[in-house]
Amino acid sequence: MRNIDTILIHCSATPAGKDFTVADIDRWHRARGFDRVGYHYIVYRDGTYVRGRSDDNVGAHCPQEGMNRRSLSICYIGGLGMKGVPADTRTPEQRRAIVTLIRTLLYRYPSITRVCGHRDVKGVVKACPCFDAGKEYDTILKGVKSSFANAKSSVNNVKSSFKGMMIPVMLAAMTLGGCSHKENADIPAVVTVEHTAVRIDSLRMESMQEDSVWIRDSIYVRDSGDTVRMEVWHWRTRDRVRNDAEVRRCVDTVVREIPVAVERRVEVPVERVVEKERPLPRWKRALMALGILSLIYLLFKILELFPWASRKI
Repeated sequence: MRNIDTILIHCSATPAGKDFTVADIDRWHRARGFDRVGYHYIVYRDGTYVRGRSDDNVGAHCPQEGMNRRSLSICYIGGLGMKGVPADTRTPEQRRAIVTLIRTLLYRYPSITRVCGHRDVKGVVKACPCFDAGKEYDTILKGVKSSFANAKSSVNNVKSSFKGMMIPVMLAAMTLGGCSHKENADIPAVVTVEHTAVRIDSLRMESMQEDSVWIRDSIYVRDSGDTVRMEVWHWRTRDRVRNDAEVRRCVDTVVREIPVAVERRVEVPVERVVEKERPLPRWKRALMALGILSLIYLLFKILELFPWASRKI
């Protein structure tokens, strides 16, 4: 996996209001000598965005500053206004789709530290993407980075709390297993944090072509009085059916930033958890002493039954 630290915004430099597809851009780029389309993502005018190149593949959209090697490129269809003048022609659907795509990529690749336009790269003299992408998407970048920092801090707090309660919990477990008279102690609880970001891109293309030829020969014999009439019919039917289908499916889960709250309880001192066994009550000790005396008396009575044993005593 290559090191990605930048998201680069492009425009297709096509007239406003006209639709173009990734196949058109692929044809243009191949005519320029590229092996295939140079962008990683293309955003259509209706808000649909499709993949041009895989994220693992090096792009072919901006050689300055090594951007092809270390960036992901997003190209929206449009960029030219009246009389071919550069202009921001993004539709509302394209604006929402670009924001969703940028947020998804930021969560997928935490190493990204910059979101800018093609014209913001040093050495580029073009107007692409015809708006200030760095300023517009800076808030999204800072928000995602802040959520990463908060999540990391919360995880560290949970880890430190877990380490701090390990010794009391182990002593409590050992004490509860070895002694019979104990007091219940409150054990600190750990709050579980869950966050998920899912992106699904799928493109399914189906092509079916059917060419059928039906041949049939029919013979009709008709008898009318003295006249016999025979007719031979030759039928030849050809059917051609072609069906091309392209199905695109793009699913983005809404990533919600869930604040992490760690529940803290008062830790029980070790002296309260590890206790000595309680002494027996006096009446129990008295009963034990009485039982021992009874056993001694019974032993002497048994020895009296044997005269030779009693003489020796």
